[in-house]
Amino acid sequence: MDLPAQGVSSIAPFDCDTDDFALRSKWEKWKRSLEIYFEAASITDAAKKKALLLHNGGSSLQEIYLK
Repeated sequence: MDLPAQGVSSIAPFDCDTDDFALRSKWEKWKRSLEIYFEAASITDAAKKKALLLHNGGSSLQEIYLK
């Protein structure tokens, strides 16, 4: 995601390939980073947030979402 005018860079994709015990913790931390990203980039539209969640989440997260 390229937002040079706002000075906000994208976040790393979510790593879905982890054991079940650590997955929830990793998800909560990643989601918190995404919410901070939305705030910094002044993104409030729900459809855009969803699209950016899936885009920034990466292909593994997209596969889970689309199941």
